[in-house]
Amino acid sequence: MSKNAAPTLRELRDSTKEWRLETDMKLLAYLEGFRNNMFRRIKEVQTQVDELAMDCNETSVDLSNTFNELLMLSHTQFVENRIDEVDDDKEEDPEAEEEADGPGEGEDPQAFADQLHQKYIDAVSFAKDALLQCIVPLADNCDGDDDGDSVGGEEQDGHDEVRRGRNAYRRRRLPYIIGTREFFEDELVGLKPSEDEEDYGEEDEEEEDEEDEEEQARPPFA
Repeated sequence: MSKNAAPTLRELRDSTKEWRLETDMKLLAYLEGFRNNMFRRIKEVQTQVDELAMDCNETSVDLSNTFNELLMLSHTQFVENRIDEVDDDKEEDPEAEEEADGPGEGEDPQAFADQLHQKYIDAVSFAKDALLQCIVPLADNCDGDDDGDSVGGEEQDGHDEVRRGRNAYRRRRLPYIIGTREFFEDELVGLKPSEDEEDYGEEDEEEEDEEDEEEQARPPFA
């Protein structure tokens, strides 16, 4: 048996009864073959891992190039980020659009005009209610300025009530600055609702109740 030929485990097992120097050589050859085989498989796995890392890097480069192309495209033209299901077989009917803009066949033009007029009235009434919710009487919130009193008095002579815009950010004060003594001493850092805020909320509820009563007593539009 040559030195390079690695023995098998069966041959080594049969040689255990009479262990000699030749058996030691066989054991050494087997261990060297096992080591070489292990190193070869580790090298193959390392090569596969390197190829996988290279493929991942190539994929990352391709993805970056795609993002760069999309960014360059967005700089030149608008890209809408949505998907619409469009039915190609469905065609727009211009006659249907004309019917939506005007009275249909068999419909009284005067009734259509009255219906359209009522829609305008409802829209104006809705806008008026929205504005009334955002303004407060000037007399109830006047700060006592001379100019404001004189202007308000002159306008009140010609109008029933003078109003001004409501400040939505006036109800709650800002918190304390982080790191200050007040910030560490106050558990609520200055966000505790004040009495003015509670009174302000009660006034809003009263104004809403009054507006509801006025709307109920208001006669319907002709």
